[in-house]
Amino acid sequence: METEITFVLPTRNRKTWVKRAIDSCLNCENNTIKPYVVVIDGESEDGTYDYLKEAYMHNTRVQILKNGCNFMEACFYGVGLIKTELATFMYDDDILSGYFSGMINHMIEHKKDFVMGYGQVCNIERIYPFKPVTDFQHYPNLQLLLGYYGYRDAITYTFLPVSPICCVTKADLLRDWICHVTEFANKYIMREYFMLKKNIGPDLMIYLLSILTNKNDVCVASATVAQFSEHPTSMTVSYETYMNTDLAIGYWLARIWAFEYLLKKNNRRESAKCASYLVLSGLHILMRKIRMRRLKWSLAIIREVSAICLKILKNMACINALIAALSLLRENVRKKTHETSPA
Repeated sequence: METEITFVLPTRNRKTWVKRAIDSCLNCENNTIKPYVVVIDGESEDGTYDYLKEAYMHNTRVQILKNGCNFMEACFYGVGLIKTELATFMYDDDILSGYFSGMINHMIEHKKDFVMGYGQVCNIERIYPFKPVTDFQHYPNLQLLLGYYGYRDAITYTFLPVSPICCVTKADLLRDWICHVTEFANKYIMREYFMLKKNIGPDLMIYLLSILTNKNDVCVASATVAQFSEHPTSMTVSYETYMNTDLAIGYWLARIWAFEYLLKKNNRRESAKCASYLVLSGLHILMRKIRMRRLKWSLAIIREVSAICLKILKNMACINALIAALSLLRENVRKKTHETSPA
């Protein structure tokens, strides 16, 4: 039986590169995998929409739509169009490995709801030299989750991806993801700004939600399965670097969401570990902003840090675990953290 997967691909003014991205999704097809691509053009001014309509007019696996909404709204709109069981996102300047289907096959073979690999930044004029996906690790879900909070001693790679083009999940999870993102982001102005307007953080939440809702272990392909194309207008360049603050804040907020999720599930030990990371990294972001004399959002960051501390203090059983976690993280937070973001 064939397994069908949908790639949701928002695009705007990337006529030169978007067909390459679409074709890399279609190249996932084999005897067991059947891919579909839903392309949502954000009213491009370079002829992207007409170009794609003509290029794929006879290809029933590619749906080309026009929608004038912003990036996150386009993502939410695309999720509503998914008709397959499996799904993920794709970006208009990036490339999937020709061996991407190997990751999906492993997911199906082991009856998992989620699988992830890794990505590498590469100049847009080049194509990363992908290799077959043959090596897989299976991590307990909470162990892998804590890897996103600095506890990476047992994880093969020193960084973990945030761009959803490196993973495959269930379409139903993406529908739930929309609810979680909007509910969390709409509570405060800073969350709304970074997560819904600058679209920093919701991508990481796909990983966090998939891991949290995974019943047992999580499949991880120890291979590069996607290229993040670097160029002057890519998100990795046009946004501030991680060592400035915008990307750091957005991904920090996504981790706050997962911390709150764990608290609701009464998972005390792991939530305390997450809290230690969030408090220390939040203060680190705040100090960077002060040194840079960029004080916008500083009060909002203090509010978030204070709320994390209060949530832990309300649960006395978490305090000892928090102290132990703070001690464990003391050395880790001194190291430069590399974050992979959508290009």
